[in-house]
Amino acid sequence: MRRVAAEVVLVSLGSIAAGWLIGIAQHFIALRVPSCGLSLAGDCRLGGSEFYLAFWEGGLVGAAFGLPTGLAVWYGMLRRHSTVSQVRTIMLGSLIGGCAIGAVIPVLSAFVTPFLTLAVAALVSYRRAPIT
Repeated sequence: MRRVAAEVVLVSLGSIAAGWLIGIAQHFIALRVPSCGLSLAGDCRLGGSEFYLAFWEGGLVGAAFGLPTGLAVWYGMLRRHSTVSQVRTIMLGSLIGGCAIGAVIPVLSAFVTPFLTLAVAALVSYRRAPIT
């Protein structure tokens, strides 16, 4: 019983941390690309207030969406068994895809990224499934 409870806590904390980091990166991309492109010169320099806004606003939204998504991936698709490589692939796919979506549709990207993560996780779990 303790092992299951510890697993739920660790998966939840990992999902929140991953969602927080992806939300911060996505917030930066979603707000900067439409107005500044990829430039950091002139009025497009990163300021402290912009960092705090991304940290809290983007991070909290990312954590809120990351928790249920992470639990669904871990218990639903990966069935509590995965390698570091599989988790890394899912995280990078969600990060890169979420930032790309954030550059195209900034406001809706927070709602689309969990579905992208589920799609990447489905591909990862399909690739590891034995062929019968």
